[in-house]
This record gives sequence, C-alpha cells and structure tokens, in this order.
Amino acid sequence: MGRFRLCGFLIALAIGLAACGSEGSSALAPAAATVNGERITQGEVQSEVDTFEETSEFKQLAQQQDPESVRRQFEQATLSRLVRRAVLVPLAEEQNVDVSQGEIDDQIEQIKSSLPSEEDYQKALEDRGLTQADVEQLVGDQLLEQKLRTKVTADEVPSDEELRAEFDANPEQFSQTRSQHILVEKEEQAMELSSRLQAAPEKEVGDLFTKLAKQFSTDPSAKENGGDLGFLPAGQLVPEFEAAAAKLTIGEVSAPVSSQFGFHVIRVIDRKEPSFEEVKPQLEQQLAAGGQEQAWQDFLTEAYADADINITSKYGELDPATQMIVNADAGDTPGAEEPEQ
Repeated sequence: MGRFRLCGFLIALAIGLAACGSEGSSALAPAAATVNGERITQGEVQSEVDTFEETSEFKQLAQQQDPESVRRQFEQATLSRLVRRAVLVPLAEEQNVDVSQGEIDDQIEQIKSSLPSEEDYQKALEDRGLTQADVEQLVGDQLLEQKLRTKVTADEVPSDEELRAEFDANPEQFSQTRSQHILVEKEEQAMELSSRLQAAPEKEVGDLFTKLAKQFSTDPSAKENGGDLGFLPAGQLVPEFEAAAAKLTIGEVSAPVSSQFGFHVIRVIDRKEPSFEEVKPQLEQQLAAGGQEQAWQDFLTEAYADADINITSKYGELDPATQMIVNADAGDTPGAEEPEQ
C-alpha cells in the first residue's frame, strides 16, 4: 500500500497521540527509538497501536487488506511522528517559536465547528479513548511545526529577475482563451448544431451560437450566458475540450467533441496574452510556494542528518528522504529481532 495514509481529523487524532502517554520510568523501559538521547519507549508506541486496533477505521482497513500490514504501517507512522517531534521541538525552541494555549484553543474550536455538534465531538473522542489533553497535545504539535516552517522559509521570496525569467521561459502557460460551448447528450444533435452554425453567415454565428446554447445546452450556465465560459487559462477545462479549442481560430466552430459530460460544440471567441505585470502576482505565489517547500525539505533533511537518531531494528529503519520509518527489507516483520535497549 506504500506509506501509510489516513485521512480526516478524527483518524489523525488516533495516529498522533503516542507522545501524550506515559508509563512510569521511561529510562527503564525498552526503547523504540532514541533522538539525541531522548527515549521514545516501545510502550508509548504499543499503547497507540492498541488504541487504533479498537477503532472502526482499523476494522474497515483490516477488511480490505492484511490486518498485520495495517497494524505495522500504523506502528511505523506513529513512531515516525514521535521521532519528528523529538527532532523539531528543540529546533523550534532555538528559533524562539512557541505556541500559546490561546492558539491551541482557537484551532480546536475550528475543529469543533467542522462537526455537527459538541456532542459529536465528545463522542468521537470517547470512541477513540482520547481526552481533551490528548487533542491539545496533537494540535499544539501541528501548530508548532507550521510556525517553525513559516519562520525558516520566510526569506524564500522570488526576485523580479526570477519572476521575469519564469514568465519568459513559459509564456504559453499564461495565455487565456475565451470560448463558448453547447453541451448535449447525443452526438447526432451535436452534429446538427455544429453543421447549422458552420453554415451560418460569419457575422451571424456569434448571436446564433448564443441563442442555440440557451435553447439546447444541458450546461446550466449556458441558460444564463449563452455558453460563454469567459477567459480561462490552460488546465481549467477537461482535456478533450481544451485540445479541440486550441486548434480553432477565433470565431471558428468545432465539430462535436466528446467528453465525460457529453458532446460539446465549441466556438473560440477570443484569446489574450496577459502582460508580465498582470501575471506577476500569480507568478510570485507559484514560485514562492515552490521555494518554500524546497527550503522546508532542505531544513528537514539537515535537521535529521544532524540529529543522533537510533531506531530499534524491529520497527524498521529511518528513510532519510521521507523522514519516515520503513521496513529495512521485504522480509522485515514486527518482532523479528530483539529490541535495542
């Protein structure tokens, strides 16, 4: 199945709370991992695995694939998160990054607002054996990482020279096409409409197209604007539509074009090439996002390389590229080796 992926807030709660447990003297407990001398105990990891195995999410996944594989991937995901926390928390302290209780409370209120009621929120926690303190721990960890990322990537702002170079290198991605279409269910009807429009005098095609779109198109928007889609950049419409429109000259009407929605008759109204100044804000956002992502990944790579991380062999090994615990080889199975102390 690849790296373990669980979606949704409530499942995220289940995988994120191993850091909240305690089991007496961790100095004497077997270690699942150590990070710069800080011990993450096997009991912490196992506690979260045990909790997860009681959830409906585990039961559902276990019906679709090998239950032991599901458990194994959850175990590795839990340990990966604990290692990540042990690596990043000291670095956040060095950067004077912290999270207030008020910020945690605000985030939890947003989570609650996404659920039907307070009762639903409390029941969801109860079903998974979670306390409010558990939730606060998870949310605090998430906010701390977000704030640390924001701080260490703050300088990743593209220069005007970089923006101009990107614009000049890829001008086609900024061109926009204004088209209108008639969408119908049957190809025969699309052929009739296309033939009628192609046979019309050039000066009358635009008005006739608008009239026919309002009369016959199954696209709800056509009833309001005659099928006019406005100016759109590439990538906004289904590929079949865009490929056909790209071959049309301004004012030309297409033959029927099949897509998942039915059959389109397309007419290109206009094309425009926005100036650098018009697309500069969009470019800034795109390049900044890419630069910030790369800067954050570089930061993580260096942080993990600098940390003294030891993973007990029965859990697998740390993949430096993804910062995740993975199986050391195809035969790596839980409990195959004695735990390291």
